[in-house]
Amino acid sequence: FPAGRPGRLLASLLVARGRVLTDDRLIDEVWGEDLPVDARAALHTTVGRARRALGPEGTRIGRTAAGYRLDLSGVHIDADRFAAALARAHAFEDIGRLAAYDEALALWRGSPWAGLSDDVARGEALRLEENYLSAREERAELLLTLDRPREAADDLRQLVAEHPLRDRPTLLLMRALHRQGASAEALTVYAAHRNALADELGLDPSPELDEAHQD
Repeated sequence: FPAGRPGRLLASLLVARGRVLTDDRLIDEVWGEDLPVDARAALHTTVGRARRALGPEGTRIGRTAAGYRLDLSGVHIDADRFAAALARAHAFEDIGRLAAYDEALALWRGSPWAGLSDDVARGEALRLEENYLSAREERAELLLTLDRPREAADDLRQLVAEHPLRDRPTLLLMRALHRQGASAEALTVYAAHRNALADELGLDPSPELDEAHQD
């Protein structure tokens, strides 16, 4: 992405996935409350800078009567490939489903929209991050269904370490450990989660986690 406002403009157009964004919408996303004196002229200048930054691909930023759009024909976006792989995973069963999850997760390259995740791409970044975490959880649950608790536990330990306040990976890790005969470790995982919830959010574990703890 180009730096500065051309990058913000390009990000807005990319998130729109080919839809036309009006001048007013782009001005709001690129400048926010820090509006230039002549916002429309500044927008046209910024579009020109974004086109130049893209080189030969700059012609993909097109002008319509309503605003600007980014032509994405022939462009493969990792986020869309990720979503397609997840859709295939949900349609398959067992090994085919596991392979689709692996395909989706192999596309991940760290935090989505780094540098813009708190800005023009915030909604897109949050959606992708949640889908990514859910995919990791679903994959681990599938491993349990396939009677592969040790593999599930290895993945879930990392996920719980990264997101100690998230219920589902904690629950799945407890189940995976119990399947291996490591119930004492499962109880330790529960206690750590309960303490983290109390310290950070002032909350108790979910009823499902409590039930797993009692079991």
